[in-house]
Amino acid sequence: MWAMVAVASAVGCGAASPDELRTRAAYEMKCPADQLELTDLGDDTTGVDGCGQRQVYVQACKGQGGLRECQWVLNSQSK
Repeated sequence: MWAMVAVASAVGCGAASPDELRTRAAYEMKCPADQLELTDLGDDTTGVDGCGQRQVYVQACKGQGGLRECQWVLNSQSK
């Protein structure tokens, strides 16, 4: 039973994925996801370049341990 609880609590929790960032940035930048280049800037920060634009995103997290949920948030001025 504990194994099922551990698996259930791990699903959808934790760090936000690069694919989630690519999807969000494509929407916000109005640029196809396959044209975006991601650059790790450290400290949960990623740069996104594409379609003549450059944005910076950070992971914003709530919770602790297995209950931690993160999402990507734009951390630069949008053009």
